[in-house]
Amino acid sequence: MTKKKKHVRGAWSADEIRLVKKLFPSEGPGPVAEKLGCSVPAVKQRAYTMGLTMEGFRHWSADDVGLLRRLYPTADSKKLAEKLGRPLSAVRQRAYDMGLTKARYRLWSAEELKLLKKLYPRTRTKDIADKMGRSLTGIRYKAKELQLKKVDQRIAKSWSKNDVKLLKKLYPIKSRQEVAAQLGRSLSAVMNKAHQVGLKKTT
Repeated sequence: MTKKKKHVRGAWSADEIRLVKKLFPSEGPGPVAEKLGCSVPAVKQRAYTMGLTMEGFRHWSADDVGLLRRLYPTADSKKLAEKLGRPLSAVRQRAYDMGLTKARYRLWSAEELKLLKKLYPRTRTKDIADKMGRSLTGIRYKAKELQLKKVDQRIAKSWSKNDVKLLKKLYPIKSRQEVAAQLGRSLSAVMNKAHQVGLKKTT
């Protein structure tokens, strides 16, 4: 398949000028150039002569550019725009200018797998996704593949002396559900601890 030839701009037709005026502020020069079959510089120059600017335009800091480069291939573009505090069109245009594309799949490094295994049980999935620069779907899929599970924080919570004392008092005479509710723990946590300290039901 032959590439679509980019022609050098001569005169601009009225329809082309209307298209530039309509689309440039919201979509930027890249998409407009694709629609017109011309170069991005030609569109930028025409927009400049028409006094057009992109909506929400502001200078990109080095940190913003670095974040875009790291997250754009795998992150949801709309959420990334919100994170950067920029219009979606501005994010897409900047990514286009930088030659960034969406990755169908990004391989996991050994370091990433190690970090995922460490964080997943006790860290919110969204926080992991933000930290690792991956989508929620990607984190969940890899966690499932690795058979990682979230730890019930009520089970993980350590038992104080007062907790154990209250357990010993309540467990023999109260239902397991009542004991769990009063202690603010899961049923399995209560049963496991009762077994550890040798408690039995009196009834």
